[in-house]
Amino acid sequence: MSDVVSDVVERAPDGETRTQFLEALQQMSALQAQLGEWKELHHILRDVLTSFSPFYTNLRALGHTEANPTSGRALLRGWRPCQTEVDRLMDFESRVEHIRLSWPGWSARIGSLRREVEDRLR
Repeated sequence: MSDVVSDVVERAPDGETRTQFLEALQQMSALQAQLGEWKELHHILRDVLTSFSPFYTNLRALGHTEANPTSGRALLRGWRPCQTEVDRLMDFESRVEHIRLSWPGWSARIGSLRREVEDRLR
């Protein structure tokens, strides 16, 4: 505990006030940890979307041309930055401690979709 918190706890008029203060402090600490994880998830999702933008543009452009092995390899190369960011998103689930995600095991589904995309690009 910091000196300021210790000082406030010592100055509390009674045990009940001390207990309430410490409970509020614990709740604030838990909320701060949750906020940190939501912020990290937000940044990862933003990076995923940023990496998908050029890939999607190339995919649409190649959709208007005749398919050939060269275009498939180009798409696969363009997919690599997306793959990196999707991997970061999947890794996030294994590290999350303070926020509850509504769909347990969602990274397995994302991983399955990632592999499906890669299989179709090969």
